Amino acid sequence: MDMKQSSGSYKWLTISMIVIYLSGVNGEQNVTGPAVFLLDHMQEVASRVMYFSGSGQDMYDEAGKSDQLLDELVSDYLTSSEKTALSFDYDDSLLFWSDPGHHSIVKYDLMSGNQTTIFVGTSTLVVGIAVDWVANNVYWTDAAYNWIKIANYDGSFVRTLATTGLDTPGGITCDPKNGYLYWTDWGEYNKIERANLDGTNRIVLTNQSDIGSPAGVTLDHAQNILYWTDGEKNRIFSLDLNDEASVPQILAEVEEPLLELFSLDLDPDFGFIVSDLVGHHVLLVPFEGDSIFLQHLFEPNGIAFYNASRQPDQINTCANVECDHNCVSHPSGGKCVCNYGHTLRDDGKTCQPDNSIIHEHELVFSAKGNHLCKMPANIGHQDLPEVFNVSCFTQITVNAIDFDIYANFIYAHANAYQVNSILRVRLEDQQTWENIVDSTDARGIAVDWIASNLYWTDQRDRSIMISNLDGSESARLVYRELGDIYGIVVHPLKRLLFWSDTDSRNPRIERSSLNGRQRRVIVSANLMKPSNLAIDFNTDRLFWTDDYAHTIESVNFDGGERDQFMHFEPNAQFTGITVFQDFMFVGERTNRQIYIVNIPQKRRVRAITLAQEPTAVKFFHQSLQPINGEPNPCDFFNGGCDQICINTDHGAECLCERPSYSICTVVYRCPMTIPNGRMVDTCENTNGNRCRYTCDPGYVATRTTDVLCTDAGDWDVRGGEELCKERDSIIDTTEDPMWKQTTKPHYPPSPDKRKGEGESSGNTTVVILAVCLALLVFFGVVVALGFFLLRRRKRNGQQQDTEQIVRNMAIPEQTPGGDMVGIPNPMYANVTGGEHTNNAFAPPQYSAVDPNVNSAAGGEGAMALPQKVALPPDTVELQLGNNAAHYLSTPPSSPFEDHTYDSLTVAQNTQAGLPNDGAAVNDTMKNEADA
Repeated sequence: MDMKQSSGSYKWLTISMIVIYLSGVNGEQNVTGPAVFLLDHMQEVASRVMYFSGSGQDMYDEAGKSDQLLDELVSDYLTSSEKTALSFDYDDSLLFWSDPGHHSIVKYDLMSGNQTTIFVGTSTLVVGIAVDWVANNVYWTDAAYNWIKIANYDGSFVRTLATTGLDTPGGITCDPKNGYLYWTDWGEYNKIERANLDGTNRIVLTNQSDIGSPAGVTLDHAQNILYWTDGEKNRIFSLDLNDEASVPQILAEVEEPLLELFSLDLDPDFGFIVSDLVGHHVLLVPFEGDSIFLQHLFEPNGIAFYNASRQPDQINTCANVECDHNCVSHPSGGKCVCNYGHTLRDDGKTCQPDNSIIHEHELVFSAKGNHLCKMPANIGHQDLPEVFNVSCFTQITVNAIDFDIYANFIYAHANAYQVNSILRVRLEDQQTWENIVDSTDARGIAVDWIASNLYWTDQRDRSIMISNLDGSESARLVYRELGDIYGIVVHPLKRLLFWSDTDSRNPRIERSSLNGRQRRVIVSANLMKPSNLAIDFNTDRLFWTDDYAHTIESVNFDGGERDQFMHFEPNAQFTGITVFQDFMFVGERTNRQIYIVNIPQKRRVRAITLAQEPTAVKFFHQSLQPINGEPNPCDFFNGGCDQICINTDHGAECLCERPSYSICTVVYRCPMTIPNGRMVDTCENTNGNRCRYTCDPGYVATRTTDVLCTDAGDWDVRGGEELCKERDSIIDTTEDPMWKQTTKPHYPPSPDKRKGEGESSGNTTVVILAVCLALLVFFGVVVALGFFLLRRRKRNGQQQDTEQIVRNMAIPEQTPGGDMVGIPNPMYANVTGGEHTNNAFAPPQYSAVDPNVNSAAGGEGAMALPQKVALPPDTVELQLGNNAAHYLSTPPSSPFEDHTYDSLTVAQNTQAGLPNDGAAVNDTMKNEADA
């Protein structure tokens, strides 16, 4: 298709409203095209559907004759309605659009004029919608929740198809003939993706940097060519899907600064109809001729060219498939898909309830009264009554939660078995909690899902602990210079550990590597009581709550770019914070609320009020535990470690439980990089080994020998010593052959070279021997004198008791982002041959738990393990905890045995300043919350 586009000639039209009726609008016959539909939003006035009866060429021709082109089909005045994305089903005379104001997906019947809401729970950033007119399904993207959803025409089936690998999904279009779904993503890494209509087999079609910022997308079904707009440089791209080697081509480029191309649709016989977000125009881009701008719209959004040619007749592959829930188009035959909370049986047709406790993406929270519950991710945008029910799945109250998403485990700290314990359970129906670490006062827990380790802050022991995920071996990781440590989070991809310290004398937030070394205070100024922490993996920022300042703040991982994110009421006391995509969930004790906050807008979306105060919140979703596909050294034979393997930037480190009842070797690794240089590639950088190093160009080595990797996991560099210095700061190197090859390893002088250093070497040897002899005599006199004094003291009857004193070193002054100086190695110092010789800092003893031993058969000190119990009755009362589809058993030996569920009211917050965004919708619907 040859495209000739002149970007310099524009015609401007002022649009006024006259009635141009479509055949069959609000009548009895089918609505026939061609016609152009577009959505226009008038801020605080109306949201309307506009149309032009005719083709793109007709519209282009009429623009030259008259300034009266468009008419209103639907107009909602003085409401919160806002229409953005638009699509249609030509054979059934239906329009579909997203309504961010009501957080809904709407179906409009062109024959009757009836509107039906088929889904409620979208964010305000649904900018793409597509219709499979063959199987009668509708798809949409949501750029705030970063997911793609599917629903059938009546809304009885809803499912999330894609939730990972999305940044800012935009336009979307579907191809029922070939069974494909296409969408744009204009996030940090712009790309065009494709998947089957059931969400499987995702591939990236193109992610080249020169595709611009892809927004709207459409498909030429006859030619199998994909088109999209570039909102950054105002271009229209094409990609030939018939050729796998095809690359994107620029079809048109508009040189107009006050312009941002957005939605587009194709008239195959004319060209493109495009909306402009900035200039508020509709742009007609013909294959031949000049572009025309239609002016004086308010906020044009979605556009659709309504014609039979845009939805050609296809064989309905779902017609003869009997699916339990729903069917999607597929070239090999219709494919059955199941509703939320269900899985497809082996017969490929029938669905069965999923026995998972948590499905795909849900908020998990704990509340006093022994409740561990969950809510849908989009609870902030659902249409809720003033009082509603949520699903609880076990009778337990916890103060810290984390997950191993890939192994499907939940970890929690609770006062179970009448002692403080860390528990875990597989998130499947009727599974039993197991105690993996007991007698610990954990305030925060964090799972390293890559190296399979568990970290927690032990406030009683004032230490940061680490263990395997099954708790079989545990050890103290950081235990010096800690105060009242509280929250903890881990970023395994960057191999970083963060924790908060609420010490009243020096509140701070610290960072270290996963092995507890390289400690840095990243925030210390203007803190009062930093408590809970959360990582936003989309933006690489660390959030924290401050219980005394009643604020939430954030910084980057180095402590810079500090942002005072949000202020709360003066009495706010936080119990947890967690992030999912563009939203933050905050537990607050005083008002018994869970706040839902839009992060980019810094705006409270909704507050959920509980009858009992929340004690912990954590979001469950795979995007919160990202992986990058890089090999993890701890995956292979546990990194060669006997017990605990820690993934570091420089290889696997090994840590041992104290005391260890088996042979275990501690292995530390020194960094392979040094300031302005690095170790040679053949360096074995474990403690006790020596390595050579090279300096970067422009720098020279300051040592003529290799360096030792110490038991502290650092090179034996004296304080302030630089192994590599700038060439000009040391010596004029033009005449010194020692420094000529600074990019190669620096070796000690050879024996032959030392022979030629002069006759003075013999005299030097004599001097050294004389000095050594004098020192030997001096030490002998000192020893004799000490022995004499000791005997005299005993003879006089003087006694002196020895006392082991552990000096509490003062924490040095730090500045945000600065290194912490003078803190000893937080790993076990002076470790030799698996023994801990520094008894002053010896960690407490921990014994491994044998899950196969029951306390009933055990002797003194045997730990009572949980057993399965009968499920509570399922009723319809408004109680928190009695309506879950699946349960986790509660241990009978715990204080929760025979506990009756407390009635816990869950209500929307209607206080001033905390708006209720759930507008009432009259239509009956089913969504994920109903499953």
